[in-house]
Amino acid sequence: MSKPKMPAVADYVTSRIVRRIRSLDSRHQFVDLDESAQDIIRTVDPYTLTSGDRVAALCTSVDYIVDHGIPGAFVECGVWRGGSLMAILLRLCQRGVTDRDVFGYDVWQGMGPSGFPYQPTDDDVLFNGATVKSSMNPGRIGKALYEQIVPRVTHFKPSRDDVFALLTSTGYPPERIHLVAGPVEDTIPANAPETIALLRLDTDLYESTRHELEHLYPRVPVGGVLVIDDYGYWKGARKAVDDYFDGHRILLHRDGPSVRFAIKQQER
Repeated sequence: MSKPKMPAVADYVTSRIVRRIRSLDSRHQFVDLDESAQDIIRTVDPYTLTSGDRVAALCTSVDYIVDHGIPGAFVECGVWRGGSLMAILLRLCQRGVTDRDVFGYDVWQGMGPSGFPYQPTDDDVLFNGATVKSSMNPGRIGKALYEQIVPRVTHFKPSRDDVFALLTSTGYPPERIHLVAGPVEDTIPANAPETIALLRLDTDLYESTRHELEHLYPRVPVGGVLVIDDYGYWKGARKAVDDYFDGHRILLHRDGPSVRFAIKQQER
């Protein structure tokens, strides 16, 4: 049985309503957030390529950890300019929490082939098949996107001191901020906290992501938060996650095409 056709006038009105809702949503996409979270999104924007929605999700994760008393430090592997860690620190300060240790790991050599301390594997390609080297090629990703994104990433190579200065500007106690420079295979687990409340992984490649999971995820207690930044974009990062959790899958909540969030349900 064929579906009855909607009258033209009703179809027109419906389409106008849908367009209006979409317009409102784009202009007020953070209307559901409290003003303090919106302030954080605006503050960290110059220091991260992470979207406002994902910064908001980090703020929500901090709230969840504080509200439920999940023990441990906040850890990020792949810090770059420090925007995500800054968001975490600002939210902790807003919540009146300044006794948590925060760890950041990075090589601080920029992005692109020169910034990766590992030899990329055959799996270390973007979702569209671009390799690490070709992903920085304007002919591969499109001139408009290249001009918008790549200069912002490659022409600013922050040092560890740059990032430390940014993070301490939040007012968070400097002695609680630990930035560790070098490949994660050299710095982890020797310089890692014993317990991790939130673990955010953003190092793109298979070897680094697998190493981080092997050594850090067991330190996340039940109820702790795992964030995988590159699951949807970098095939190597995705394979590292899938290989590590093979045989005991966890629920990975999709936050846009790339990011995945999870709450640890059982000991690994």
